[in-house]
Amino acid sequence: LWRGNFANCLRVFPTSALRFFFFDYYRHLAMSIGTPEGHVLSFWQQLAAGAMSGSTTLTLTYPLDLMRTRIATDMGSRAEGYVRTMVGAVRESGSLLGLYRGYLISVIEIAPYLSISMGGYHWLKDNYLLDLTMGDREPLRRLYLGWLSGSIASLICYPMDTVKRHMMVSSARGEELSIRSSVVRIWQEGGVRKFYRGGF
Repeated sequence: LWRGNFANCLRVFPTSALRFFFFDYYRHLAMSIGTPEGHVLSFWQQLAAGAMSGSTTLTLTYPLDLMRTRIATDMGSRAEGYVRTMVGAVRESGSLLGLYRGYLISVIEIAPYLSISMGGYHWLKDNYLLDLTMGDREPLRRLYLGWLSGSIASLICYPMDTVKRHMMVSSARGEELSIRSSVVRIWQEGGVRKFYRGGF
């Protein structure tokens, strides 16, 4: 039941750290470029910072995500090692690009997700908590805003995550599918509900 969990931890630690690091970096960059001193970032600037953070982080950590997915979905009797899994992905494609198989759909999924979840949260916080002078005395409001932005992001982006995982699993089984082919197959297998399988 925990197969691939160590690989998942190897992925989560740097991924989470880099997401927050790059989100703050791009927010400060936006402030220095086009935001007057003393003003908060606009809605679109917050969304752009989230999207850029997700894209940059994904580019740096995607091989770890691929490794985690392959190990977690390998339900055969022989468990693949971490190094062997990555070497196998390289051999299958004949180059290091094998470690980035499914990268495009992942960017299409993670950029809007972090754009809404992180950028949306900070926009809500800046606009609805800034003048309340409440600091951290009412953390439930912050928790609610985080839940709201995260839920909206998941609702919008979950189908793309389904397509990404479908492509990764198919690749591990030796079947190469394009984004379009994966979308068509998932639709044929269960329509809209299939895209949200495991999401609720």
